[in-house]
Amino acid sequence: MATLVYVLHVAVFAYGALGWMLPMPGPAIHLVFLLAVRYHWHVTGGCVLTEWEKHFLGMPAEEERHFTRNLLRSIGLQHIDDQGAYKALTAGLGALAAMDTVFIASALIDALN
Repeated sequence: MATLVYVLHVAVFAYGALGWMLPMPGPAIHLVFLLAVRYHWHVTGGCVLTEWEKHFLGMPAEEERHFTRNLLRSIGLQHIDDQGAYKALTAGLGALAAMDTVFIASALIDALN
């Protein structure tokens, strides 16, 4: 079950990174998704998928596990720490939300012309 949650987490991460590429209304749906993820992090102080994965792995709730840090380390960023991963994740989320906003505004302007 932990593997299934991990695969779901990777799929959510991939959609978060690539969802802006979908045709309209893809960027609008993606923007709502990004805002919901950010809100979830703010309210819960973490990620429910990470907590589920820890649960299914039998890890204590207080034990440290950081999905994004581990993912970034697996692609070669060996020295990234929790803070660096959090900064990369929030900066990336902000940049993707800004991109969605530009695509939505562009589509609205095209529709008005």
